[in-house]
Amino acid sequence: MPMDFVIRPQSKIDPDEVRARAKQTVQDQRRIQMNKKLQQLKSSKRKSLQATQVSVEGRGMVKFF
Repeated sequence: MPMDFVIRPQSKIDPDEVRARAKQTVQDQRRIQMNKKLQQLKSSKRKSLQATQVSVEGRGMVKFF
């Protein structure tokens, strides 16, 4: 049984360039995630400063935890 092998064509893609692009996208994703977290931290400080009614029974205490 003869084994016929086909010669593979040369790749047109540079593996170093692919790695560089992948690394860049990972860094971009990290930067986007950090920006989202910072925006959430900034927005959390903008809560309304309206006083809430305090009850003796402890109703509404879930908001503070």
